[in-house]
Amino acid sequence: METGTGYSPGSANSVLCSNNQEIEKLIRLFEQRIASELKKTEELPPSSNEYASAKTQLAHFQEHRLSQIQILKEMGICRIPGCNKHLVLEELSDTDAVSGTDVDPVQSDGKSKRPPTPPATNDKMEVDFQVVSPRRAARRPSQAVNTLPITTANRFEKLDDTPAPRESREFPATINLKPRDNYSSLLKEISEKFPGTTNKFLYGYINIQAVSDENRLQIMQLLVEKKEEFILLEATKDRPLKVVLKGLQASTDTTAIIEDLRDKGFTINRISPMRNYKMQKPLDMFLIETKKVGNYQNIYNVKEIGYVVVKIEPYRKKNKATICFNCSGFHHSARNCHQKPRCIKCNGEHPTRECKITEKIENPVCINCGEKGHLAAWRGCKALPVLRKPSIRIPGKSFAEAASQGLRKDPPSATHGKTGTSQEPLPEISDIKETLLALKELKEFLQEFPTLLEAAKKCKAARSREEKLLIVLNALTEK
Repeated sequence: METGTGYSPGSANSVLCSNNQEIEKLIRLFEQRIASELKKTEELPPSSNEYASAKTQLAHFQEHRLSQIQILKEMGICRIPGCNKHLVLEELSDTDAVSGTDVDPVQSDGKSKRPPTPPATNDKMEVDFQVVSPRRAARRPSQAVNTLPITTANRFEKLDDTPAPRESREFPATINLKPRDNYSSLLKEISEKFPGTTNKFLYGYINIQAVSDENRLQIMQLLVEKKEEFILLEATKDRPLKVVLKGLQASTDTTAIIEDLRDKGFTINRISPMRNYKMQKPLDMFLIETKKVGNYQNIYNVKEIGYVVVKIEPYRKKNKATICFNCSGFHHSARNCHQKPRCIKCNGEHPTRECKITEKIENPVCINCGEKGHLAAWRGCKALPVLRKPSIRIPGKSFAEAASQGLRKDPPSATHGKTGTSQEPLPEISDIKETLLALKELKEFLQEFPTLLEAAKKCKAARSREEKLLIVLNALTEK
């Protein structure tokens, strides 16, 4: 029912509802800023200036929030029945909802700034029309459920315990003596003159290890005087470092390269140009041996030689045995060999470079295996040791099976072994040689009977084996 002044209870309730909403927006805004300042105080150190500033702002926002709550309580709750646009007054208490601690700002005179608590009302409308916010109404009390811890198993946990790769072992310098019939008397003399020397057989030689480098040099001098054959096995630290030099032409003077590297502080033992023996042409690369003295590892940092940009890389040794150019033996080099020289051309007791045979030998004989058709340096020689790296892979077992070893209790079924890929052994060199000889004989046979090629083409249209046989026989008779 409207009055003469235009005022109505409905319009008053609407104004009260809108005013309450504006104040509640301010309260929510202050709560967000309070939460932000609280987060800063947790992250900053208490002794910093930023921490003191955050505490001041926190008290400021809390004071404004409490004043707005007081104003909202004085205005009263919304009078519109069923309105759900407002907060519950019980939520807007004097307790900081964000931090969970009581807020009681203190003035400079010691009096509290907390606004007085309004008296309880008995208005029936306030009790009947108390509205719960949708956010609070949607919440359901969460009950703490005591869940048992879940045990997990990592199938690859054994990989964490994998030992680190072992570092390369350091071997001392030793002497490999070629045994003779009277080697016992020689070893006795060495043991008496140089106490502490140990002797043992190693790959057909007598390995002699002295207690010091001085004794080792004296033992070598004694063996030279007695004209004994032996090989010096250098210590790991005394073996030169081999590197490959790239970036220079094959015609570059090696003397200039050595001088340039020596000026940079490196001690060069030997340098040799590299060749492609299949194509019979030199490569634009050089093999360099440098002593392990000083900062020898810095040779990889050399970027320029003779005012030309170069690149130095580690030497990748091929998986084959080293051949001595002095005695044509294996597993050692000529600079440490004190055995009688053997020529690979005539098997004489002189180095190969001093042999009188300068022409190419049509049917040479190998001085190591005794077969005809190749020299001792041929890769296919039977006497050449084949170096094979031990395989870490297990045929028929996958990576997951290897990692789960010890976790599986049931033995694997018999069908698992069939599914694994087995590695077939490599064919022997002799088998390859026989195959090549057979192909050679077949080539000569086809050259003798050229009509067989045409017969082979006609055999494609034949319908039976007898017809193919007749075609081949006719081709042989047409010669």
